Amino acid sequence: MHPQTQPVISGIFGEQGSFTTLRREQSSLHRPRAGRGSCAGGRSVQARGAGAWDHPNGRELSRQAQRHECHADEREPSPAAARRLGAAGLWPVPGTRHRRLGTGPATRHVRPAGTRRHHRHRVRLREVLPCRGRRRAAGRCGRLLVRHRRPGLRGRHRAADSPAHPPVHRRREAELTRKLTVLVLAAALTACGGPSGTAGPAAPQAAGYTPAEIKDCTGRTVKFSTPPKRVVALTDSVLEPLFWLGVQSTVVGIGSPPKPGVFPPQFDAAAQALPKLAGAYTPGAYKPVPREQLLAAQPDLVLGGFSSNFEAQGATSQQELADAGVNSYLALSTACAAATPAARTDLELIYQDLRNLGTAFGVADRANALIEEMRGKVANVGTAIAGAPRPKVFPFEFDEGTQTPYAPGNRQAVNAVVNLAGGQSIFADLDKAYQKLSWEQIAQDGPEVVLLIIYDKGNQAANDAAFAEAEKFVRGFPGLAGTPAVRDGRFARLVYEQASHGGVRSADAVVSLARQLHPDRVR
Repeated sequence: MHPQTQPVISGIFGEQGSFTTLRREQSSLHRPRAGRGSCAGGRSVQARGAGAWDHPNGRELSRQAQRHECHADEREPSPAAARRLGAAGLWPVPGTRHRRLGTGPATRHVRPAGTRRHHRHRVRLREVLPCRGRRRAAGRCGRLLVRHRRPGLRGRHRAADSPAHPPVHRRREAELTRKLTVLVLAAALTACGGPSGTAGPAAPQAAGYTPAEIKDCTGRTVKFSTPPKRVVALTDSVLEPLFWLGVQSTVVGIGSPPKPGVFPPQFDAAAQALPKLAGAYTPGAYKPVPREQLLAAQPDLVLGGFSSNFEAQGATSQQELADAGVNSYLALSTACAAATPAARTDLELIYQDLRNLGTAFGVADRANALIEEMRGKVANVGTAIAGAPRPKVFPFEFDEGTQTPYAPGNRQAVNAVVNLAGGQSIFADLDKAYQKLSWEQIAQDGPEVVLLIIYDKGNQAANDAAFAEAEKFVRGFPGLAGTPAVRDGRFARLVYEQASHGGVRSADAVVSLARQLHPDRVR
């Protein structure tokens, strides 16, 4: 800036910088803005360094300008100061238009009023209203008006920050904000809560969902106004149905995960990817999920297959979950004493679990389709074995221990599988889910078939080796040597996950066992 000009600008706007009346604004959203000067008794004003015109009488003008203050509520000099600066060429004369071209010191010149220059960018023109008549009475003297002009178009004068016509950079900001909002919403709608499997429909959406109420094993009523979105399955017996129903994407954690290769092949990879909250399962020793870790998963539904999932030492009870605002559901089909006042001879409790979960998740049609498929398999077996003699079966869960047999009673799912497959369990009169018995008691029952049950090892070779070990034990045990089963060498095989869990694959277990008990009738 010329040294004679600085006192003039400083006298009017303070010492923070100079003020450039008119400027060309390009549409760049983040163009560096001017510095800020201060107006005596008023608001700060926009300033651009070295933006005035040289004048030989700058000091005299400065002394004259110091006698005039800025308007307290405007960003412009008083009318008297504007006229003096206009005469010096430092401020637009009221009623005229000036255009500032360029942005650097080398291009500081003014295009005559009434002329225009086409430019591909939007150009802003500022005009100072003359201070007379009604404008003076209304206190609008010196107010800047703006003309926005595009190439080949003629605009209208309007206030610089008119809400109906915001500046270019504000419109650009609003446009970018709208685009970012759309992207964020799209990402939120496509996000999922966990790994997905390969079978079944996608997780349900709240749209069109009918509020539901279901009852679990304890008689507790569970209410849903929307489908569950964050589910923790405490055991794999209640995890697998979620995959069959196609709502596996809602699962955010599993208590004890299934061993790799145990789940159906189409679900196994997704099941292994779930967060493990309690570590690996050890037969005969359930590991509860610690309360802090369970609640840290922020579930809206916790599923249990056995009462110990909620009642074991260190586990979180259903009441504690309810107090924390979390729904819980104890399955009917695995080992629910309250739901089995009599012996289990069919798969109705499994069907009821599927209906309940289908209702809760809004996929009742999928649940009904699974039930009908299972019913069809069981019905075909029933037709094939009609009238055939029923052999006495000893269900031997080998992995639960051999020192004292752990007998599954008639309240357990395997009792229904044996019955539907055309056999009769030697524990059919035991009104419990499980009970330990002596080998002498088992020998006295005279089993005709020993059903070897092992935990799935994850591959066929390992399963065959485990079955062979179990059979060797039974054959070599002195107390069972005289039983018809050992004498005739009649052994059947099922994995625990099919025979005893109580799930969709229980129908497959019925078919498999029927083939082994009645090979001449079921193929």
